[in-house]
Amino acid sequence: MYRATYPFATEDRGCLSFKKGDVFTLLDCSKDEHWWQVLNVNGQSGYVPANYLVKDNSVSQDDVVKSIDRAIEFIHLAATNSGGVLSHQQRHSLQKLVEHRQSVLQGNSISPVQPKRQAPTVSKSPQGNVPRRTSTKSRAAPPPPERTTPELSPQTNFPTPQTTSSSNQSAPSATSPEKTTNNTLNLETFDVPSGLLTEIVEQVRDKTGLSFDKSKAAVRIVLGKIALNVPELALAMERIQESSLSNEEASTSVVLEGGKDFERLEVIFTELVSCKDDSQQRSWALHEDEAIISEYLEELQAILSDADARVSRAVIQKNNYDYLSSMVLYYQMEHRVRIRLLLLRAFGGICGLDLGALSHLLGTILPVEIARDVKTDRENFTKMCYSSLLLVMLFSAGELLPVTHYDQLGEDFVSFLLDFIEDPPDDEDAEQLPDLFVKVLLAYNLHFQDPSTNILMTVLAKRGQCKSFSEKIMLLVNRGADPVKVLDHKTDAPDSLLKFMLDVFSSQITSEIFYTNDMMVLIDIIVRQLTDLSPGDRVRTENLLLIFKIFKNTSYWEHRHRVSDLETVFGRISLEEDSASLRDQSIVQEIQTSFDQKLSGSA
Repeated sequence: MYRATYPFATEDRGCLSFKKGDVFTLLDCSKDEHWWQVLNVNGQSGYVPANYLVKDNSVSQDDVVKSIDRAIEFIHLAATNSGGVLSHQQRHSLQKLVEHRQSVLQGNSISPVQPKRQAPTVSKSPQGNVPRRTSTKSRAAPPPPERTTPELSPQTNFPTPQTTSSSNQSAPSATSPEKTTNNTLNLETFDVPSGLLTEIVEQVRDKTGLSFDKSKAAVRIVLGKIALNVPELALAMERIQESSLSNEEASTSVVLEGGKDFERLEVIFTELVSCKDDSQQRSWALHEDEAIISEYLEELQAILSDADARVSRAVIQKNNYDYLSSMVLYYQMEHRVRIRLLLLRAFGGICGLDLGALSHLLGTILPVEIARDVKTDRENFTKMCYSSLLLVMLFSAGELLPVTHYDQLGEDFVSFLLDFIEDPPDDEDAEQLPDLFVKVLLAYNLHFQDPSTNILMTVLAKRGQCKSFSEKIMLLVNRGADPVKVLDHKTDAPDSLLKFMLDVFSSQITSEIFYTNDMMVLIDIIVRQLTDLSPGDRVRTENLLLIFKIFKNTSYWEHRHRVSDLETVFGRISLEEDSASLRDQSIVQEIQTSFDQKLSGSA
């Protein structure tokens, strides 16, 4: 901390006026020995003459940290009052304060070389002996040094040089900090400021509107081009790019505190919480606010799509997903279709960013509310599509549902989906819904561990044949890709198609939903998988279990499709010496023991 020994009055943009005794937090003293960048107790940053300040050693470390925290709060408050957007100068000050706070807590501090103190000298103007700036002691402060660094933003505030010749003559003999840096910088040993690359990318995204990924690619292209064409700077450009890896956590914290995306997400979520509170206080919709709420939700969707995913996750996860819980309550209370559609899209974007958010939403009332919508609002096919896709996301991790959810997600819900698949409406807008409902059922099936208590299997056993449903299942099996994997998250959930087949063929009743031709196609696929896959592959093991269930619970032995190929595969697996084959060999041995006569009879 530093204390003013003289008062200083100025109208220069970028400089601070102050009174004797005012206390400051030093932000930067490296650019010029005569002018330091400081922050006052009101959160305002600017340049002040260095020889007007003296270090205050009487201030304890706790007081310094409290002063820094107070300054950070002032910056956030100022940004909130101006619409929730931090200016470049505020963001820069915030970064400096975060770094300074860490240094103080670690026992370090910014230690400038304090120039020998002299009393301020009088500066006369060409018109006479009238001082250009005077203190209460009638002594002039030193004018700001000339600064030639181009501004990164129109909001960046630096001291402006005096334009009169007398001012230039009275200025202290100090060279430009940029020129000094260029003359003394050792490119082989210099340290890259923490978070520099991340801050540059943030600036590019802010000024251009590009997504975070595109902004990052653009910055890397520029740095690479500079390194290629200016060999002297190649090492510097390389170290700047490498800094994003070594300082990722530190740089992220700076961006979180000062980034525009972070601040806008805070504002949007706060406004949505207010909308929820307003809806709780009234039982009718205020249609005048629909356009405003829609604009917020569209901006939310754009940020979730384009911003740094780490920033979005940090806001979403605040206070144990408190914002997300408020959004769910708002969805439950909001009945305007346009807003509900935008909320569904926002929930989908959040699920794609954070697996923890997906798990949190699964435990809320949201899945129940969506299931109720799907069953009751049957005319709005667009909304049914959005709802179905979100249900696929929520169920895709295979997590258990709360027991209370089965009031809406029980047999009636499954029967409704199957009825729709078998007899869809004759409408172009609804043509995607049967395929989406199949995916919902496959995802829904993932969290049932025991086929005997599986609600989907219970409904299928009661219905018997499901022609359209079984045909769509076989089309998906032929494609070979898990249709439920719509998100990039890594989970322990099994392949939804294999899981469904294993459950279906666990019973003779449910296995009858497939025709004989479908069964033969399925066996062709199983033979191919068993032939191509390696020992230890989970999919190979599940296919062995599947063919075992087919042998036991279907009419396979009436047609014995490709039985010789299956025997060949079983023999090859039995002779494998890899320890990873032990589980598969155990299944093969059980198959051969159970169907020894039928298998040997094929020879």
